[in-house]
Amino acid sequence: MKRFRLFLAGIVVMAAVSATQAAVVTDGFDFVENLVVGSQNYVQTAPVDYLESFAFISVNDLKTYAFDDVFGVQENNIDMKFYIMGGSNNATVRLYSMDGGNNTKDSEYKSGDKTQADFTVKNATRFMAVKGVDFDAATVDQLKSLSFTGTNAVNPVNEGDVIVFKTAETSKAADRLGLIKVHSIVKENETSSKGVITVSIKVVKPAKVETTGFRYGVVKVGTYGFSTGTVEGYEGIGSLLSIKDLKSYTVDEAKSNFRNVDIKLHLQGADSEPRVYSMENGDSKNSQYKDAEGNTLQSLLTAETTNATRFLAADDIDFDNVTASEIAAIDPETIGKGTIKPAAEGDVILFKTDENSTAGSKVVGVMRIDRITLVNNVNKELGCYTVSIKVLDNTESVSVPKVSNNEWSLKGKSVRILVDTGSKLNVYAAGSGQLVKTIDVVAGDVIDFSNFSGAHIVSYGGKSEKVIF
Repeated sequence: MKRFRLFLAGIVVMAAVSATQAAVVTDGFDFVENLVVGSQNYVQTAPVDYLESFAFISVNDLKTYAFDDVFGVQENNIDMKFYIMGGSNNATVRLYSMDGGNNTKDSEYKSGDKTQADFTVKNATRFMAVKGVDFDAATVDQLKSLSFTGTNAVNPVNEGDVIVFKTAETSKAADRLGLIKVHSIVKENETSSKGVITVSIKVVKPAKVETTGFRYGVVKVGTYGFSTGTVEGYEGIGSLLSIKDLKSYTVDEAKSNFRNVDIKLHLQGADSEPRVYSMENGDSKNSQYKDAEGNTLQSLLTAETTNATRFLAADDIDFDNVTASEIAAIDPETIGKGTIKPAAEGDVILFKTDENSTAGSKVVGVMRIDRITLVNNVNKELGCYTVSIKVLDNTESVSVPKVSNNEWSLKGKSVRILVDTGSKLNVYAAGSGQLVKTIDVVAGDVIDFSNFSGAHIVSYGGKSEKVIF
């Protein structure tokens, strides 16, 4: 029991030091302070003095878990683990992700005859030790501004270290950026692999998405190599995206009603150039999509069953915050491309469904490419997209505010002010809601908008109206 009193003394000292430090910036973060984590020896049984401290760390819950609590149940909820290399003086401490096999010591985290190597989900968290970053003072913007090039291990880990991490797309806390501060490392003795590590963790909160008036979803869609849904590790993911169902389908699943699939996502050539296609045979890609019997999409589709979805790159739209009214104000006729190439992670793309799509006729929505993952380094065209989608919900009433036009009138591309309301005339981009022009006006003024085109929102006298210049 004496050895664990040493552990406790170390944590008490750490808590006293923490109390004297400046307040930690937590705005925009989920935060845990002084989390005690066990080394590999405490993956199933906790140290005597720390009955809630195990070896597996969950970023989603900001707590530790025992092996039996997660194996076969919530493996995707475990993101990292500490390891102590014993057997020599000043044994090193390491931080590992859940992937990597023997390189990340999977077989040493075990319960009974099972080890972490038996996990089905092994989150590929990535780490980067950083110098000169003040954990306490770091803001979300500062963390996001770092140039992140991570690996699956930090070796060695020392007291005082600050480590940036990014969770895997398979994690319950997928694609989140965070910071770890190592406060103390207390080992049973200098050569022991048994010990506890005390850390504080800040992880950037997920963005809040405006979903009122939308059907919203985050969907994984594979490239043509996912056509039969048999890519190992990506079970249940197909290559054809349905706007109606906000999910992906295999070619075999879609055959009974091709009008239920709207979009294909592609990676082109050795450079894996991202591309977005309708269900038409853009760039002759439909021959690459096959059912289980080898029949191509090109041979299976007919003119009557092919959705001619249309797209428009929309980098001016803030995907998370754009409202249904702003999307509804967009002129569908401005969305007219059958292909977006090249595309990229982070791109925001407007789409308009085919008039015969099961999602509805010419329904407008917006999609963001959140992540593109190559399945391996051999086939550069085999990849999985993660996309966020907001599509106008036809079951809800979404309208653009209207005015009686007693205050102003539009003729061609000129606005005439009819009534002096004492307010400015503001013009907003219909898609993003961004203010693009503000003017001091009085009754009788005529404002020329000949350099404007497309859908905008004109606001004057506290009222707004959609116009097409």
